[in-house]
Amino acid sequence: TEVDTIVLLERYSPFGLTSSLVLRRNVTIAAEAGARAILNASASAEAPRRVLLVDGPGTVVRLVSVDVTGGFVSAWGAGVRVEGGSTLVLDDCRVRGNVMRATGRGPAAGGGIAILTGGRALLDGTLVEGNEAASDGENANGGGVLNNGVANGGTLTAHGSRLVGNVARSNAGAATG
Repeated sequence: TEVDTIVLLERYSPFGLTSSLVLRRNVTIAAEAGARAILNASASAEAPRRVLLVDGPGTVVRLVSVDVTGGFVSAWGAGVRVEGGSTLVLDDCRVRGNVMRATGRGPAAGGGIAILTGGRALLDGTLVEGNEAASDGENANGGGVLNNGVANGGTLTAHGSRLVGNVARSNAGAATG
């Protein structure tokens, strides 16, 4: 399987996104050697969008030394959403400052990362912090990471990674993670 590589140059970072970055083929996105790069959705309730969507059976997306920030959505996965059959690999990355805010009576889940049924995420030396999943009318789960597919083949594997300062908040139901 062929894998494309995109190198993000530090001098152009942060990379402001005006729409979600949707990836449906194998790709590695890496900061140039010795540097960090930032993908920033700068989203809000008025201009919602997630940072990254990994979608497609067999699709593998790898980020290296890339920060994922500024996602704001009303559907699961504000920072990154990993659809069923897809794999996300985060190597020395940071997922921070993303918000999943449910509208109406819906549940909230996956402020930083949402792994859906059959999806996979591998975190190596990655920091997931300061993300939020919030709902006014239902449960809230996975402020940092939601593995919704755990009963249906979804996996989350973390090595040398930290999940800190993430919040799941509900004004009407249970809040976990």
